[in-house]
Amino acid sequence: MGSGRTSPRLRAIAVLTLASMVVLAVLIVLSVLGMLGTPRDPGPDGSGAPGGGTELNVPDPATPATGTPTDTPATDSPDPAASAAVETLTIVWTDGNVQLDAVAPLTSAPWVSAVTLTRSAQTGLTGSVDADGVPRDVLPDGFRIPVTLTAVEPVGWARLVGPSLTQDELLLLGRLEPGRVLLSESSARLRGIGEGARVDLAGARDLEVVGVVSDRATSGSEFLVHVDDEALTWLGGRESLLVRHLPDRIEELEAIVETSGQDDLRVHRQHDTERDGPRVQLILGHVALKERFGEFAFRLVLNQREIVIDRAFVDEWIVSEQLPVIGTVRCHRLIMDDLRAAVDEMIAAGHEDWLSPRRYAGCYHPRRIGFGRENLSRHAWGVAIDLNVDLDLPGGGPVPPDDLIEIMGRHGFRWGGDFTTPDNHHFEWLGAAAAVRPERG
Repeated sequence: MGSGRTSPRLRAIAVLTLASMVVLAVLIVLSVLGMLGTPRDPGPDGSGAPGGGTELNVPDPATPATGTPTDTPATDSPDPAASAAVETLTIVWTDGNVQLDAVAPLTSAPWVSAVTLTRSAQTGLTGSVDADGVPRDVLPDGFRIPVTLTAVEPVGWARLVGPSLTQDELLLLGRLEPGRVLLSESSARLRGIGEGARVDLAGARDLEVVGVVSDRATSGSEFLVHVDDEALTWLGGRESLLVRHLPDRIEELEAIVETSGQDDLRVHRQHDTERDGPRVQLILGHVALKERFGEFAFRLVLNQREIVIDRAFVDEWIVSEQLPVIGTVRCHRLIMDDLRAAVDEMIAAGHEDWLSPRRYAGCYHPRRIGFGRENLSRHAWGVAIDLNVDLDLPGGGPVPPDDLIEIMGRHGFRWGGDFTTPDNHHFEWLGAAAAVRPERG
């Protein structure tokens, strides 16, 4: 990119920052005075995104798998009546960079209360020590633990989520600087670390944990980092412009994006129960996945999607079992009872053809979702299974009969055809929520 393109972007980011600094100062002052930021009750959908949505990578609580000894703790979330009743959140995203000059009308529109840029993705934790300097995550060379990370401009982020946060969380956001991170409560449980700890995230070394905040404060990510550390933490993928605005102006927002001149921008509306029907959970959140099925370290394989997972995880959790018709399957042991029951019911319903061993593409398969990305497939945990695969149509191929989808749903497996990017042969363990399917218009 030439300097002529970078300079306007930097100027636009500076405008966003300056426009938000006064707001953050006011939020912090009000929080100190006890006038805002009191803890909220969980919203009706159990999510932690601002305004009660799940668009910001918020893990939903899920029903435990057969044989799971304890429930996964639910994620805290704000009361949607306090903020979403009068405002809504819309995400404008692209797989590259948002050209802020193209969407400048959004930053000055009187019906917009907050605008901020973020970039979220999975990345690798390569080490950690607690506040006393005792090593917690010690990994072999080349190995990392998959974690979710969001890079934010703290002032803009505080302006976006501030009304749902506590006084302490607002003050901690003010301490988020380059070289520092905020840790979510769920990640603190997984890591066994807290304030004063040090972590290595991808190429960013010795980052200081300046505080632990609720999952709603991080919108479901395990770590918040400063936007200036974005490159070091190897966050590629989507950049998002988060816009909080009056709900009756969504068409105007979409018109601004459509006429922006940046053709790769996409608008993702917040879920609206009245418009879209009841919210339906599609996948298990990343933290909930690790809390329920375990956490592993892995290393990449050069020029391949496949990864190498540490032997201890495989030995403890991955098992092989002979099932009727389909033959030997290798999956996470905590889903085997559900899978066995689903296979038996499929056979009883006459769906043996969907269990053909020749068209079975595996359950445990340690791999990334795609090249050049750190995001790992749920097959890496052994909690997804691919049936009746058409190798000429990856993700496509035959659509399962409705009663087959219902059988799998009753036993905890969400059909991949319900995903935003449909995957017809994919079934992924979700728990009881898989029995409720999204409405199709």
